[in-house]
Amino acid sequence: MKRLNHFLYFLVFTFALGFTACKTEEAEPTPPADVWVVNEGNFNSADGSLSTYNTQTQQVNYGVFENVNGFPIAGTIQNVALFENQLFFVTNAPDKVEIARANDLTSVKRLGNTFSTTNFSNPYSFAAVGNKGYVSNWGTLQPNFSYTDPYLTLIDLNNNTVSGKINRAVQPQHLLAVGQNIYIANVGGNTISVLNTTDNQIVTDITVANLPDKMLVDKNNKLWVICRSNNLVRLNPANNTVEATLAIDGQGIFSNARLEINTAGDKLYWLGSGGKVFEMSITATTAPAAPLITEAQAYGLGIDKNNQIFVSDHNGYVGNGEVHIYQANGTKLRSFNAGRIPSGFIFR
Repeated sequence: MKRLNHFLYFLVFTFALGFTACKTEEAEPTPPADVWVVNEGNFNSADGSLSTYNTQTQQVNYGVFENVNGFPIAGTIQNVALFENQLFFVTNAPDKVEIARANDLTSVKRLGNTFSTTNFSNPYSFAAVGNKGYVSNWGTLQPNFSYTDPYLTLIDLNNNTVSGKINRAVQPQHLLAVGQNIYIANVGGNTISVLNTTDNQIVTDITVANLPDKMLVDKNNKLWVICRSNNLVRLNPANNTVEATLAIDGQGIFSNARLEINTAGDKLYWLGSGGKVFEMSITATTAPAAPLITEAQAYGLGIDKNNQIFVSDHNGYVGNGEVHIYQANGTKLRSFNAGRIPSGFIFR
């Protein structure tokens, strides 16, 4: 009987060890992708897409929006904005805004034009305050490549419907929410307009260098705008005055300007001529002459939470592009393939 008991104890002990071993050998769950790559798509081909990249596993997934929804974004993507756990894809050709849930990319709503109403006309950028969304529209393209009748489209974010328009005198480009205001970069001129979202009235127009474009805010709550006239301007949103204007090596008048900032909010990065990537402290009084990085076909720029620098390669605007990742000191880490003409990034 004792031998039988000993044998039973042995079986139980062996099973317990095996069960514990199985538990410890269970595979860790794969971390989710933490980079969204915005692939602009070819002009007038309506083939813009979203792909993802996992910085831990280095896995790339393509066409993730289409994979989830069964239909593509179907447009040339100008910008994608993340607001209140929703992604707002601003596209032209066709002109529309595609809204999707950020957690799973499920389509929420598609806002476009109808036979009787033109809600969007060459839209470019999205920004929001509270339950009010704003989309900049260049207006109608003319034979001489100028634009007429520019405006902002208003979106009621309570039900994701177009609620009105605000006419503009010149072509608006990038929009940025600062407090209760929307800052409008008037790329068709030389001003930044400040719109009070409470009553949708313009508070003031700030004169800056010609062709203002991308804007962002640093750790000191100062607003920076990169201008296609190859200038970098610092504003104080507290009193809406210009504090500094720096001449830079920029991309010039024919490119949508790229400007980013690091996690600490104390270093600026932008694309210059010939695929150069420049880095500058927010306390600098002159812009650097030498680039940190050079990628001959650079098109998009992003800085992740670990201050790694992502530079997209347009591949001659033919076929799919690439993304190159650099350490903060400019040392290249690796590259991965992207979709057609990768132009920007959203980091999670």
